[in-house]
Amino acid sequence: MIKSQVPVVEYVRFLQRHGLGVDKGASDDGGCAVCLSSIEERDEVRELSNCSHAFHRECLDRWVDYNLAACPLCRSLLFPSKREKRTRKPCFLREEDNEN
Repeated sequence: MIKSQVPVVEYVRFLQRHGLGVDKGASDDGGCAVCLSSIEERDEVRELSNCSHAFHRECLDRWVDYNLAACPLCRSLLFPSKREKRTRKPCFLREEDNEN
């Protein structure tokens, strides 16, 4: 049931939706926190709605199979409570150009 509620997208689409280029998204630790491998442009990933972290589809499926209901990276719940849905924002930090 959990798997059917977590969308599967190509990693490149995930990056585009969050305003990140492939090179920026795959920066320092742009890999999968479950298998510790890099995530390639065309890999299928599952994006968690609560924290917006992404993992290889197969990796998150295995994670859920072990009845683990929290993000492997930040430990937030896989699905936010109704209250959190209204207040949480994606947890991405983007480097801004500071030319002052």
